[in-house]
Amino acid sequence: MLAALVCAGCASGAGSRSENALRRMMEGPVARAAARDAPQAYAEAARAAERARGLSGQARADAVAEVALLLEWAQAEGRTAAARRRRDEAERAATAAESEADRVEAQSTEVARMAEAQRAARAADQRAQRAVASPTSVNEAERAATAAEVRQSAVLLMAAARMLGADDAALATATRRMTESEREGLTPTQQLTTAGAAYTAAEEALRTFRASRPTPANATRGADLSTALSQAGGLDPHRDERGVVLVLRGLFTGATLSPASRARVETLSRVLRTHADARVRVEAFAGGPARAAAEARARAQADALATALAGAGVARERIQSAGVYRLPNGQRGDDRVEVVLVLPGEP
Repeated sequence: MLAALVCAGCASGAGSRSENALRRMMEGPVARAAARDAPQAYAEAARAAERARGLSGQARADAVAEVALLLEWAQAEGRTAAARRRRDEAERAATAAESEADRVEAQSTEVARMAEAQRAARAADQRAQRAVASPTSVNEAERAATAAEVRQSAVLLMAAARMLGADDAALATATRRMTESEREGLTPTQQLTTAGAAYTAAEEALRTFRASRPTPANATRGADLSTALSQAGGLDPHRDERGVVLVLRGLFTGATLSPASRARVETLSRVLRTHADARVRVEAFAGGPARAAAEARARAQADALATALAGAGVARERIQSAGVYRLPNGQRGDDRVEVVLVLPGEP
């Protein structure tokens, strides 16, 4: 009986030691890491630990050893899983970096293209101004085409004046000069000279009408609006006698605004909503051998952009749209949209 009690006591001591070992293993850093990184493998080790607690003697010792091996396996599984996560994160980061690099490159290309387009627009404006000031400075073979461009520019100046409220009386001289420039039988030099006179009269009418109207103290200044548009991103404004002008390309698929254009439309509308006194004239230019079809497409494009701006919160009564035939021999040889922000005060 004493021997049996002693053996029982020995067994009891071994059981305590194995229980302590199990507890230390299951509560230690290896088990915590396995539970976090390899929950399924840890769950198997936990089930083995629970089974070990129901055993005794050598069977229990063997079971405890099995638990230790299962925890080591769970630890290895956790490290593998963590390594995979780090690899996946690195791959995602590399993909994101590559996408960002592509985006920045595309953006830089677009900015460069827009800047070149704006330079071309300014150069065309300057050529028109030189032609008006000195018709004979234009190559004789180009005078007829230049005259057509100058007449078109005069029409757009008159449209801007009408947006500010100019009536037929205010534009009478410009209208008369325009009629004179369109007479049949004029030589190319006469066409350019009379077109230049129409342009000068239209420019003067716009300037005079704007100066005749009281300008509110808080009226938008052209410089401030240009700065706001530049800072908005994706827009590169320039200024002329009409106001602040944006030249936009790549907005349309046929006569429909493309999904990619929505960001630019929203950016533009956001600026326009904070400069509520600027009138908005959307002029779409389209060319091609069939003038009627090109003008119809241009009108549809202008109307589509005007509708999109109104849908983005710009008051519809501020917006006017027009389709313009892009002259086949003009200096600007691609379809485009010009958004002219006509200001009540200085342009």
